Amino acid sequence: MFKKIAFSLSLCVSLYAYNENTFALNILNGKEFDIYLYSSSKSNTSYGFVQAKQKQYSFWGSAKNDEYYIDIADFGTCVLKDIYKNKFEALCKIDGIKKEFSFLANKSNASIYQLSLKEQKQVEDNKNIEFDFSEDILKLSSQNKNLEKIIDDFNENLDKNSLKQKAKENFDKWNKEDISNNEFFSQAYIFYQDEHIISLGKNIYEYKGGAHGMTNFLRKTYSIDDMKLLRLKNELKIENEDFQNMIKQKILSLYNENELFDIKELKMSEIFEVRKNGLVLIWEPYDIAPYSTGVIEIFISYDELKPFWKNNSKLAYLSKIK
Repeated sequence: MFKKIAFSLSLCVSLYAYNENTFALNILNGKEFDIYLYSSSKSNTSYGFVQAKQKQYSFWGSAKNDEYYIDIADFGTCVLKDIYKNKFEALCKIDGIKKEFSFLANKSNASIYQLSLKEQKQVEDNKNIEFDFSEDILKLSSQNKNLEKIIDDFNENLDKNSLKQKAKENFDKWNKEDISNNEFFSQAYIFYQDEHIISLGKNIYEYKGGAHGMTNFLRKTYSIDDMKLLRLKNELKIENEDFQNMIKQKILSLYNENELFDIKELKMSEIFEVRKNGLVLIWEPYDIAPYSTGVIEIFISYDELKPFWKNNSKLAYLSKIK
């Protein structure tokens, strides 16, 4: 009897063996490119993106003893040291050439809290299936009450306790019903922030069986003054023929026409990010192309956007200050 009770207790503990992690955000500003670095000393991991003038590159990296190594296939590699100094040099290898780049480090008041829960169980024929849940919430220290409410909205009012409850409910449902792997993974970002707006995002991957999982791109840009969510159709003349032709040309410069659905009947995306030098438009799989093509992203500079802002746009000022 004692063995049974002990086994039951150990099973209950393992069922909800949450792993908690926090990623600090450091924004590294350079002349040639910026690096948004999210890093965790607990797990010795990092992620983020490199922001060049016309393009951005996402990365996963490693961290050890305050040294960060990032490797991006279509960009290059960088070793980052002394990022907690106001100014530092980083050795990067780009286009096969090693060079030191200067950066100014800005410690952000934002961080990412991540909660993970992993388990596995055995089904028929001694087959093991896995439950892998990882979701995060954005934390931003600010005295601005509007910003606090915006962050709550972006997080869907989740906090640490309710996030644990969500993970538990998902696990319990899978443990009782599912006979296949179940994966859920989200990753939060701050893309841009100034005194007027804040642009946030989450990349979400979900798999519940079948041929493949699905990736979704949650993007929300808010006006800080009135806390309103900004819509692309309210900011830009997206029905304008010249604007649509520009979008089509940008897409066709990156993809072959046979990789897309009918480009003549272009479906304009409402998924966008505000970046330092322009906007990024995103189409998820199946929006304008088959799954095999992947996610489609294009960059539009603020200079290119100048003729297409609507009169009451809350983003038009970006073309004037950039």
